[in-house]
Amino acid sequence: MFVPVIYGSVRSQRIGLRAARLMARAISNRGHQAQIVDPAELDLPMLDKRIFEFTEGDVPEKLLRLSGIFRRADAFVFVTAEYNHCIPPALKNLMDHFSPDEFGGRPSGIVSYSVSRFGGVRAAEQMRLLIPSFGAVTIPSVLSIPDIENSIGDNGETPDDSPWSDLAADFLAELEAWARSAPGVTSHDGID
Repeated sequence: MFVPVIYGSVRSQRIGLRAARLMARAISNRGHQAQIVDPAELDLPMLDKRIFEFTEGDVPEKLLRLSGIFRRADAFVFVTAEYNHCIPPALKNLMDHFSPDEFGGRPSGIVSYSVSRFGGVRAAEQMRLLIPSFGAVTIPSVLSIPDIENSIGDNGETPDDSPWSDLAADFLAELEAWARSAPGVTSHDGID
């Protein structure tokens, strides 16, 4: 399976890339292909036109590339921080550029995080409301990571006594089951 990990922060001292890297690592450990989609690397403008509002041949290259990534996906993992009890504006801006054509009924898992003990649960609940508007579905479980700076290392590694690798694997097993049962989901690049 091919699973994009869609990360939501563009802050200069963002720490949530740790959660995105944890998920990409866990997806790879399950024999699947992951790709982190990072809005800081994309440098998308504030939404002016959605991808389908451009005339043919005028769609910006970065939107075409992202559309191709999203259309190829078997499932999605959204990694969100919580800013003032909401999702990051960069995540919402990234997603608003696209339509249900890119996400079409495929399952999505929500990973939230924070430096506090609550793990971004309020942002996760907002994502649960937002994702269906893009045409995707959310799995029942949410993986909320509190105290991220002490829970996960810079490259997504976890200490030996940490539960996060096992929790990520369990979360992905659920996402995988939903992806396998979704109509039209296929395996890519020979990966089952």
